[in-house]
Amino acid sequence: MSANELLGSDNRNRLKELAKGSFSEESILKDLASDEPSCRRDAALILFHHACKKAPNTEGSAFIEALAETLKQPRAREGIDVHAWATCAEATLAALHPLVEAGADRLLEEDFLLPLIPYTEVGRPWNTDAAASTAKSLVDGQLSGEKKQDFVTRVVLQRYLRPLFSKSTSSVTAEGRPALFREPPPPNGGFHEQKAAWKDAGPHVVTVFAWAVEASEPSTIKQHWPLYVPVLVTLAEDGDVAVRQCGLDVLGRFLAACPAEVLRASGVDAVFEASVLPSLLFLPSLTPEAESVPLLRAAYHVLHALALAAGADDPAAARRRALLDRTLREGVFAGYFHASQHVRVVEVLMRAAAEIVQALEVYAVKHLQSLLDLFTPVLTDAFALAYPPAVLAAAQALNTTILNCWPRIIGTPHAEHIISIASRCWINVHDQDSGDWGPELESLADELSKTMMLVATLWKESDEVIPVEKLARIVQKAPSLKPLFAPFRLEKSTA
Repeated sequence: MSANELLGSDNRNRLKELAKGSFSEESILKDLASDEPSCRRDAALILFHHACKKAPNTEGSAFIEALAETLKQPRAREGIDVHAWATCAEATLAALHPLVEAGADRLLEEDFLLPLIPYTEVGRPWNTDAAASTAKSLVDGQLSGEKKQDFVTRVVLQRYLRPLFSKSTSSVTAEGRPALFREPPPPNGGFHEQKAAWKDAGPHVVTVFAWAVEASEPSTIKQHWPLYVPVLVTLAEDGDVAVRQCGLDVLGRFLAACPAEVLRASGVDAVFEASVLPSLLFLPSLTPEAESVPLLRAAYHVLHALALAAGADDPAAARRRALLDRTLREGVFAGYFHASQHVRVVEVLMRAAAEIVQALEVYAVKHLQSLLDLFTPVLTDAFALAYPPAVLAAAQALNTTILNCWPRIIGTPHAEHIISIASRCWINVHDQDSGDWGPELESLADELSKTMMLVATLWKESDEVIPVEKLARIVQKAPSLKPLFAPFRLEKSTA
């Protein structure tokens, strides 16, 4: 790889200046050990320049060790120049690349590989895109197959993360197994101080764990699941919204790879449920909408995955439905009650409701009235169309509800309620200037047409009489509804 691929513009410009001078190996090693990121960056760039021109000599081990020390993240503290640290890391990783290509990879031992991992994730403040690409290339070149799985469990989880998180939560034991009782926090707040102690190692700890989960194969998780649990629970319960969201994202990836029988047999699924459910109430205005929306998405995704992992066969099905019922009541319904004026939160809640109803299938009928009451204000409020995605999500959730709860709709007031909701929303949509219609309003109109098609089809398949005359009078009063009511074939019925 060339300098253009390994270095960003800042480091390339600095390299041109440094290439004009001459430096000794002693001065390079001295600068690599400096406390100043700028000195370490210059030393790494000089080393990169010389390594590209000629193969490193047998003293390359000294450079490898010095570069490894340079990559180690600082302890969490104020006053760190993030840009300086990122450009220094980029230069250091670039200097390592030619050394590895020249055969110094025999020196890349476990203690060296661990500091590389935080730089494999794109978008972190201590990183650059070029550095992330280089770090990923170096790590992937050294770790694969069984060697990678052994590194994840023995080095990352056991040796590095376990001492940091073994006492971070009372939900699980130090061995990662569900605790019989949760310990209440002491009155002096000592538990919370102890819980946050892992943060002193720096924010890169979360990135290291995320990498470990991503790199783990299902067989590894099945055998070593207790090593993951303390970290997962700690991150999912953290008071910092950004950390909590990251923890839920990682937990979602863990659940996707973890065999369902492990969750059920170990009882750790109940621990995860208790850790995630409180996140459903991180709502505006106590939590800013910009932070609440991604957190809610992640929390509902995890709870949905936990419910599916419970299985569909009795008696596991009862536990699955209980979690879905609780998520709907304590999450969607309660969330809408507290944050109905925040349209982006409403969109998340509507999509979550659709997923839950789809998973509950016909057992969602117990919530039918509450669901219709949830959808009604979103679909009938003309001002809600200022943010069409929320209304579209509500229409899609309504159709999902019809498809799963149809046995309790036709022949009950619910059918006319649904027709009323769809009609009022249709009128609101067509009151909009046609020139302002975007793809979302087009999709919304299609969903409303689908709603009427579903209701009309169910009515025709039942023994109930379609109230044709009543529907015809509605169309006479609001002619714009005629296309919406087309599935009922009112003209033919009234002829």
